[in-house]
Amino acid sequence: MSDNKSCFPWPRYWLPEGSSDYGTFIQRGYLTLPPPEYSLYFSTVPSQLTDLTQTPVLILLGEPGYGKSQSLIEECNRLNSEQADDLVIFCDLKTFGSGDQQSLQHHLLDQTC
Repeated sequence: MSDNKSCFPWPRYWLPEGSSDYGTFIQRGYLTLPPPEYSLYFSTVPSQLTDLTQTPVLILLGEPGYGKSQSLIEECNRLNSEQADDLVIFCDLKTFGSGDQQSLQHHLLDQTC
């Protein structure tokens, strides 16, 4: 089995967990976004990470290989370069084992102090 790690630079869109509106935006297998002036008619619309910067804690859920880690790394780099005064912590949870909450806590606190 080969390790095929292709990175596609297309924009990725995200919906809140449990959102039932996702089918509204799929037409013939493609994502279609409403024009901004019609967005208010939907309870939620797909958003890019750059639109979610006011979310204090963000967790991306999805199937393996959908680009979650890559998207977060790119967003972390963007935020660190554009908003140097803000604290941005990227933490890849797969590097911490089950029951390793203390190591994770130390990792996060070491970066904030």
